[in-house]
Amino acid sequence: SIPQNFAEGMRRTGGDRAHLLTVALGSADEVRTIIDIAAAAGLIEQEDASHAEELADRVCAMLFRIRQRLV
Repeated sequence: SIPQNFAEGMRRTGGDRAHLLTVALGSADEVRTIIDIAAAAGLIEQEDASHAEELADRVCAMLFRIRQRLV
């Protein structure tokens, strides 16, 4: 849902835009939690989890910066 909320948010104006970007950021945080759970359960290797967390962190940082520019 991250790309969908981002795309929808970028088409909105005002507080609605910032809200949808906040939702996208929340979804990105959920992905980080899922990665942590999968690693703890042994479903993915730690190296893969670390790489996935780095990517998720980058997405969160980008969304955060975009949202901050709109508020």
